[in-house]
Amino acid sequence: RSLRRTSSVEFLLDLLESYVPEARWEIETKASLLRKLSFIVRYGKLLRIAPPEKLNSTFLYRGGCVSVDLSNLRVLELKRLAALSTLNSIRYIQERRLFDGRVFVVVEEAHNVASRGDLLARYLAEVRKLNMGLIVITQSPAALGFELMNNTNIKIVKTLRSAEDIQAIARSINLSSDRYSLLSRLEFDEAIVDAPSLSEPVLVELSGV
Repeated sequence: RSLRRTSSVEFLLDLLESYVPEARWEIETKASLLRKLSFIVRYGKLLRIAPPEKLNSTFLYRGGCVSVDLSNLRVLELKRLAALSTLNSIRYIQERRLFDGRVFVVVEEAHNVASRGDLLARYLAEVRKLNMGLIVITQSPAALGFELMNNTNIKIVKTLRSAEDIQAIARSINLSSDRYSLLSRLEFDEAIVDAPSLSEPVLVELSGV
């Protein structure tokens, strides 16, 4: 069955809604596509795509720091889409060597980006070859998933209260069960640090905090 070329996402959405699925997998696929297309139709106008030649001046410049504030985006899916789009834009710059220098990216509240699928985990695995460093910050490490945490080299752990978060971190840093209680009793100026150069996680005191 051939379809003429669509001129808009709205038309594609109407076309999909009029399609009558026959098999069960078609019903599930249709429902999934409808959810995604409806989201794009609803919020797509809020997102602007910069041409490639402007990405370098938009995000990166030598000796500077760029902050992308997404706190005003109340819809979690939209916030996640904007965050991943920003990360992919930076990767685009590095892959094409549009920026001559080392780049460090800090992702705050990373569980909002990584709570579905493993996109951030794949990104973390790829950035090492692109002269990039990625710092992931979260108050809910369990929501990140084991694959993502396993791909981080250095882990700095502050106090955790949730049993699920404690178990996730303990597994990620191979913390012995007799030291689990440390994770919920750390002082304000204390942290547990794990790194490839260490034989086991160590308790450190943070100066100047």
